[in-house]
Amino acid sequence: MAIYIGNQKVAMSGLVVDNSKLAKLVDGTITEVTASDLQGATAIRERAFYYCSSLESVTIPNSVTSMGNYAFNNCRNLTSVTIGNNVTSIGNNAFSYCTSLTSVTIPDSVTSIGNSAFADCSKLASVTIGNSVTSIGNSAFVNCSILESVTIPDSVTSMGSWVFSVNYSSTKITLRMLGSTPPTIQSNTLSSNIEKIIVDPGTLSIWQNATNWSAKASIMEEETE
Repeated sequence: MAIYIGNQKVAMSGLVVDNSKLAKLVDGTITEVTASDLQGATAIRERAFYYCSSLESVTIPNSVTSMGNYAFNNCRNLTSVTIGNNVTSIGNNAFSYCTSLTSVTIPDSVTSIGNSAFADCSKLASVTIGNSVTSIGNSAFVNCSILESVTIPDSVTSMGSWVFSVNYSSTKITLRMLGSTPPTIQSNTLSSNIEKIIVDPGTLSIWQNATNWSAKASIMEEETE
């Protein structure tokens, strides 16, 4: 069985969706997707909810382990997302242009955040990154123009280009970097809107001398509390 969600044909085998909810998925007027709607699903396929402009709330069940590229791209009224505790990867542009999304918690099960995963989420004010994330892709949070602080766990080993860059806002961001091993970054990872980098006590010199981190040595300081 297959249906169209947004403008994409999506196989629905293994999903339990009541008839009224299925109709709303097909015509694009759905406002909520619950864990029971996606019961048995193991992946949110590429572009599964692409341009579902009426979608406001999504709960991804623990059966899901991956989220495809552009899975919820351009869901411009999406305000609430709960990501299940077994998701291990968030695809490229998975939530980009979700311009009503205000907060997201990435669970400890996730190991990778794709390129532009949350790009242009212009109302995103709070991001919690789980303690198993090892890689954050290029432009993962680019143009999240009101995001003011993010804590990066010590599990992160690599960060792509322009991760937190903002093209059209004067908002500055503070990065709280945990641990004593700086992730591998590119020369353009640390964009000009990053105004402060806070590191663990006793690790300042490590960060200030690390490759590509050294360019921001003057805005680094140690945590005091």
